[in-house]
Amino acid sequence: MRRRAQRGNVRFFGYGAVCLCLVLMGLSGCSWQNADRSLQRQFNAMSRVQIQGAFDPLRDDSNFIALSKEVQRSPGNLETRKQFGRLLESYGLQEAAFDEFATVLAAESSERAVLDVGRTARAAHRAKEAIPLIEQSVNSCPTGAGWNELAILYQQIGKLADGELALQHALELDPLSFRWQNNLGY
Repeated sequence: MRRRAQRGNVRFFGYGAVCLCLVLMGLSGCSWQNADRSLQRQFNAMSRVQIQGAFDPLRDDSNFIALSKEVQRSPGNLETRKQFGRLLESYGLQEAAFDEFATVLAAESSERAVLDVGRTARAAHRAKEAIPLIEQSVNSCPTGAGWNELAILYQQIGKLADGELALQHALELDPLSFRWQNNLGY
């Protein structure tokens, strides 16, 4: 708690110092180009103080670093890619997670891979890229959850008729599923 208060004081003091610096430079007739450089140095110093001690997963998470290196070493290891995709997703890096899960889905057609791609595609607003991947997967290995995921992606891009057709496929596979019935509007 005390450390947080100190950071807040540093921030306030830093902005106050910048304002004071501007006033003094204006009164002393200092050129604005020099003032700009001076302000930039002051801002950079404040940023370093504020960032110091902040957690950066790309730099500070040993699991993240190890998985990243493992994916680079053996790109064909799908289990490592799945783990890395989940870790990326947990840090909110949806774009990168989508790329990892799409690679997994291209290599193996499984319900879990379809769900991972669909979920991250929605979060990363990449439904148009995910639809062909999931279509190919559900045509070769149909599952109710896969068809439902495809329907949700169709709905996201405004293709409601295609979404309804996908939900009907899901209901053919599992006619008692309340989720598919609900999504279809029965």
